[in-house]
Amino acid sequence: MRKGFTLAEVLITLGIIGVVAAMTLPVLTKKYKRHIAGTRLRAAYSILSQALTMSEAKNGSAEYWTVPSNGEELNDYMMKYFAPYVKHIETGTKSGYFPIDNGNAPYLKLNNGTILYFHKGGGYDLIIDVNGIAPPNKSGYDIFCFLLNAMDSPSYRKGFHPIRPQNVENRNSLFSLCKSEPNYCAALIEYDGWVVKDDYPYNL
Repeated sequence: MRKGFTLAEVLITLGIIGVVAAMTLPVLTKKYKRHIAGTRLRAAYSILSQALTMSEAKNGSAEYWTVPSNGEELNDYMMKYFAPYVKHIETGTKSGYFPIDNGNAPYLKLNNGTILYFHKGGGYDLIIDVNGIAPPNKSGYDIFCFLLNAMDSPSYRKGFHPIRPQNVENRNSLFSLCKSEPNYCAALIEYDGWVVKDDYPYNL
């Protein structure tokens, strides 16, 4: 009676395992990246929402905060209204960082590597980079734009929220917006419960 396996049988088995792994690994990697993006975006949103609540208790309603008009004022704004209420490991300014293109942007770096860039102009007030300075640094992929209604108009929602045109609420419309203009993608992810779903239009 033959015992064990021949070398040919072992090699064939290993080859099959290799093929299966090559087919499934990209799918698992994609799902993992999407999970991390959604989780970090949700965490940053929660942190900022809590910070806003605490800051308003100390500094009054954000509606009456002085709106920054330049980079220096924006940094002071961040340091006064948000830095004391956000647990972070680094502060600084970054210049020439897409999609920030109008001067230095002050930032807070969180413990998990997420960076919060404060911004004024271009339709958004805050940029959340879920994986820090690592690539691709592209809107809809690892960069997501948010609005603070007290810093811009129309103020149809209170607090921080993903940017989107007013009265656009259904998923089909949000999906189309995200696909055509990635700055709106955070609104789609928010609608989906802060989950990057399988049909998300960008390959994270």
